[in-house]
Amino acid sequence: MPALENNRHELFAQGLVEGKSVVEAYSGAGYPRGRNNATRLRANESVQPRVAELHPEHRKRHDYDIDKACAEYEEHRLGAVDTSQYAAANGATAGKARLHGLDRPADAVHNTQINLAFGDLELARRMAYLLENGVDALEP
Repeated sequence: MPALENNRHELFAQGLVEGKSVVEAYSGAGYPRGRNNATRLRANESVQPRVAELHPEHRKRHDYDIDKACAEYEEHRLGAVDTSQYAAANGATAGKARLHGLDRPADAVHNTQINLAFGDLELARRMAYLLENGVDALEP
């Protein structure tokens, strides 16, 4: 099935396949936000087959994980060592380390970890507690 003739419908279908909510995909396609209309478009008989068709393509395009990336880095590293290109081999080794998070000190704190662990409100509450009680409040 080719792309839908209605460009907004096509953008909506692509948004759904990428994991957006119905409302996000609807507004991302250029429509004003409206839950009822978004749900109605999702049920459209031309949109449903297009979404079903795009799912396997999307999955295949994004079927790439750390294991595959590491295998590629290892292949490149071995090829570089075979041709005595040790700087390239070191780069491939460093790439594998980055994929596994080994390029950071063990005691490093990253905002992404904090944001995943706490919501903004909880983070603000904890920061306020530390400001009131001082850093010594962290000691057991």
